[in-house]
Amino acid sequence: MICAKNSEGPLSCHTGAESLSRVALARRRLDAIRCLNRIHREEDASRAFQPGVELDQEETQGEGPHTAERDAAADSVERLEDLAYASSMRDMSAQGAMATLVGNRGRYLIRSACVTLGRGCSPDWDPAEAHADLSQELPPLSLAKMSRRQALLELGPGGTWEITNTGRLPVRVNGQELAAGCAYEVPDLSLVEIGTAALLFMSNPAAAERCTGGSGALPSQ
Repeated sequence: MICAKNSEGPLSCHTGAESLSRVALARRRLDAIRCLNRIHREEDASRAFQPGVELDQEETQGEGPHTAERDAAADSVERLEDLAYASSMRDMSAQGAMATLVGNRGRYLIRSACVTLGRGCSPDWDPAEAHADLSQELPPLSLAKMSRRQALLELGPGGTWEITNTGRLPVRVNGQELAAGCAYEVPDLSLVEIGTAALLFMSNPAAAERCTGGSGALPSQ
């Protein structure tokens, strides 16, 4: 859902399977490849230390073909990840977004220096206020516990993003729970958890710098 007058407003949200960015899908595939590579390495290590197990000669003499193939695959994964990250930056810049929150149900493009995160919109909601409706990210039982203004995401004067827990549900950044009312820095590629909703935070430093004018100070209202 979108709590904005139009798609060019300070924040837009795309929901549904088709709305998940290709970058998010690529990251999932890369994670799966990494997991397989790790399993292969663990299997090789366990075979090497099992008594009575005789390794093939090619596996005991330096880097065998299997190891070389996996190293090449790892290099390929790193290159793909770099390309995916660069693509996400271009995508955000093209849509005028200073940051993005990627969830399981949608992607939220942030075009404002101050955005509230929560359930739906409050009755007194100002259309000029940027609001990310996270209703699609939570199951019905958990959704009832989420505040309409559950958290506040702000761009600080130094160009860094901070999040403040202003609601009832616990909010975590990279596993660290936030005390109510306290602001916490959100680095790029952080995992933000609001209740059971998991969101990947991606910042666009170039756009944030344009917002602050490159001086480290936000423009006066």
